[in-house]
Formats: sequence, structure tokens, C-alpha cells
Amino acid sequence: MSLSTLTPPEKTFIVPVYNAAIFIDRTLRDVAAWLTARPEAWELIVVDDASTDSTPERLEAFGAAHAAEAVTVLRLPRNRGKGFAVRSALARARGAVIVFTDCDLAYPLENVDRVLAELDRGAEAAIACRVLPESTYLISPKFFSYLYTRHLMGRMFNLLCRILTVPRLLDTQAGLKGFRTPVLRPVLDSLVIDGFPFDVEILRALIDRRASIREVPVSFRYDSEATTVRFTLDALIMVRDLLRVRARSLRGLYRGEPASARRAWSVPAPPAPTRPRRPDSRESPRPRRR
Repeated sequence: MSLSTLTPPEKTFIVPVYNAAIFIDRTLRDVAAWLTARPEAWELIVVDDASTDSTPERLEAFGAAHAAEAVTVLRLPRNRGKGFAVRSALARARGAVIVFTDCDLAYPLENVDRVLAELDRGAEAAIACRVLPESTYLISPKFFSYLYTRHLMGRMFNLLCRILTVPRLLDTQAGLKGFRTPVLRPVLDSLVIDGFPFDVEILRALIDRRASIREVPVSFRYDSEATTVRFTLDALIMVRDLLRVRARSLRGLYRGEPASARRAWSVPAPPAPTRPRRPDSRESPRPRRR
């Protein structure tokens, strides 16, 4: 069935893109070939977060070449961040299962089978975890020193995530995640983080709704530096976003509760005014104290 438009998609594959002209042709070719070989019906959504290089032209050519297939190419009018781009694609997804991954395919596509297997076993969300004992790295030697720094700062950020927002989850920022659409769809309107910590907000929203989340070991390829995250410059923004997610969670905004159900975090309303009761003519008024 693959990417055929003849059958409604069972699953949706999302690839957010920003200034990826160097490798996007290879990524799209590999993803399309992988989806075409799948036994179930898939749709592919590629969302471009207002790239400023030749990425839009390459995506347009890819969309035209696959016009007869279940392929959608979204072009955002201005750069809003990876979180906004992914949410835009999630809102259009038609499959009962949604998977999204980074556009550099740092997580080879065979890892998707592990994510899907956890969802088939009953998980409502399955996320890649790079620090599980079974996970493996394929590293280019020229990135050894940088990887150590990035890994250390990534672990510090995830520690903050566990303290402030998502206890027990070891790796919130791995760029491969899968969800059951009926569980994810109700929280979309409550999500507000446009930047990179958007993953944390999604997971916090699902935790608030008591969804089952499982972490999956993956193989991770690190032979290029395609990320636009600058840890030192963006650290304060990320911490601010984590505090924002925590505050919204405490207010019950991810659970979709009515205001009357959030008694623990709301100021009680003053009692309604009551009319003074007229004294009964049969009652004698009480004498005033002097």
C-alpha cells in the first residue's frame, strides 16, 4: 500500500525541515523509499519552517514528483520554530499513528520499527532514548570532542526537565517520537511552545492525561552538525520554557479541565450577595447593646 492515495493512511510520517539544502534530497529519497516498502498505508508530511536557502525549491520539486502519492509539503510563511512546524503537521495528520523525526535522519529509519513495536504493544507514546544501555552511537572521529560537550549539556538540560516537568523520562530531546493520534489530538490546542523544548510540553501534556509513555533504545548516527540549537545562547530561553510548561501544567491547562475543576490553583469566588431577610412581625426585635 505504501504511499498510495487509493487507501486512507494508517500512519503518518512527519519530517520538519529548516535550511537543510545540503542533505534534504537524500533524506526525502530515503524516507520515500522506506515508506513505499512498508506493508501498511502511510502518508508523508514535510513541513518547511520558512527556510532561507534552496530547501523550498527542493521540496517543491519533490512534491511535484510525488503528486500522485500521499505526500504533503507545507511551507510556513515565516520562521516560528521547530515546535510550531511540528504542530502544524500534527494538525493535518490523518493516520491513527504519527511518527516524526529529524530531517538529517540521525536516527536511521530502522529505529522507527522499534517505536512502532512499542505502540503495537499498547504504549500511547514511544520516544527514542539515547541513554538506555541498549542504545548505540555511530560517531565520526572529528566530532568526539564536541559530542562530549554536547552530551554533557544535554544531560544537564534533561535533568532540569525531570526536576521541573517530566519526572522519570531519561531523554526528552531525541528527535524520533511516535504517538497514537487519538491520545495526541486532544492536547494540540493547549500547546504553546514553538522552540526546541516543544517535545517536553507534549510529553507533560500526555503525562497530565495519564497517557502511557515508553522510552525506546535506538541507534544514533552522529557524523554531521546539522542542529541549529546553540546551548549556551538558548539555555535561558529553554529554562524559561520549562518553567512555562510547569506553570501551565499546575493550572490544569493540559488536562482540558473547566475552570471550576482547578480549585487548587484558582482564587475562590466571593459568595453571591443575599437579600436581607425581613423580620417577621411576630418576632420581637432584639434590644441593642449600649
